[in-house]
Amino acid sequence: MTPIPSLNTRVLPIAAAALTAGATVAFGSILTLIPIDASWQQDAWGVADHLNEARALAPDGRYVVGLSSPSGKGFLYDAAHGAVIQPNSSGTVPSILTGIGYRTANGVRELVVRGSAAGYVAEWIAPEGTTDWVNRCDVDFAYNVLPGYNSLGAQPGSDVYYVTSSKDQLGYPVHLDRLSGTGTPRIQYSNKGIPESAKANMNGVCASGRAVGHRVNAGVRNSYMLTWNVAGDGGASANYIYGLDGTTAGEAHTLSADGLHVFGRSPIAGDPNYYGYKAAFSSATPNPTQTATNALPRFGDEAGSTSLHVPYGCTADGDYAVGMAYRGQEKAVLWDTTESEPAEWTVTDLSDLASSEGILGGFVRLNRGYSVGRDATGHLVVAGVGVWSPDGGTTLHTRGFLMVVGAVTAPPLRITSVAGAATTSVTVTWTNTLAGSSYVLQYHTNLHTTNWTSLSPVTASGTTTSQTDHPPAGDPQRYYRVLAP
Repeated sequence: MTPIPSLNTRVLPIAAAALTAGATVAFGSILTLIPIDASWQQDAWGVADHLNEARALAPDGRYVVGLSSPSGKGFLYDAAHGAVIQPNSSGTVPSILTGIGYRTANGVRELVVRGSAAGYVAEWIAPEGTTDWVNRCDVDFAYNVLPGYNSLGAQPGSDVYYVTSSKDQLGYPVHLDRLSGTGTPRIQYSNKGIPESAKANMNGVCASGRAVGHRVNAGVRNSYMLTWNVAGDGGASANYIYGLDGTTAGEAHTLSADGLHVFGRSPIAGDPNYYGYKAAFSSATPNPTQTATNALPRFGDEAGSTSLHVPYGCTADGDYAVGMAYRGQEKAVLWDTTESEPAEWTVTDLSDLASSEGILGGFVRLNRGYSVGRDATGHLVVAGVGVWSPDGGTTLHTRGFLMVVGAVTAPPLRITSVAGAATTSVTVTWTNTLAGSSYVLQYHTNLHTTNWTSLSPVTASGTTTSQTDHPPAGDPQRYYRVLAP
């Protein structure tokens, strides 16, 4: 094993010792073409499609949903087994799927997917690993315009999930509905009334009962947020979101599971083009305080469109977002906002990353990242759509992709304590480790030289790891750092 130090080295003196914290290290990315082929579609629904899009991703990156065309069918892709599935409940199949999540009912973890069938919004629910689908669809419900991505917020460990929809017409309410119960779940409808001169649509919904999108007033889109109001009559409370120019002009697209971090796009002062933002809120309750709005990082060459950034999806913790940056053409991107200082946030072009790692395969480029989650090892998984060619660039198709991003993994390692400083038994503890991964604690007595000494590797059993060093008596000081393999 050859340890590689973090690019973000930090030094913190504690008594006679000092320490640095390293970051987890890339293992290389994996790019997968969602394998919908003619033979599967002929068997599944009798039509040989050649286009598809991935629109939403389970939080752990295991399942993807989207649409296949020109047949107009929704699909579920089981990434763990490389299998494409068509949800089917007594012949009711989706025409599109744009939401997915887990819930637990009667102690059984279930997969819930959200989409539409025959023009009506609906969900399909089955115990994970089975095809025992139950369909919930209310044909008397008239608000059947659903978000194009990340349209369901589910609560693992609970039977509750939230959905949102509208009529996309002037003067009609926008819905934020709560569902719960075993079997076919019960729905509690709620809505926010909209004046006759305005309309509203939501783009994303989260597990805590909050949805974000836009409200159009006098022809101008404004970033808008709905929160399920459990303290009231079951209705939805509404708030505007302030963007980068200090006004509400813009559009929100996605939010963290707790509803406290919202990503969207807005103009900036003196520039009418739309750029990405991240907004923070004080609570998940109705009428929270907006505590911050910061710009997402840019490449500097965005041009050719009035919409230069669109953050379509984010991780459950709100640390990472995926979407599109317009750099002469649409390019799928990943924003890293883990650092507390926005100036330290980064943006990565996923096409460029895949090309540099030699994994683009048949893709000409990746256009949009619609959804992002974390797999069991902590690596980021991105679902989206790209331009794919079966013949080296002559024929171009829109195809869905799934990308495990090795360049950005778990949060950076942080050394949290040094016990026994200035003694012959010093215990160093650090956090953000991955169970089963090895780490190397190194020490140095003089930061003006480059010769670090490694202790024996230690394997993490959880997210926090410790190791004890035994410096000889008389050592004036030791500096510590942790490296990932």
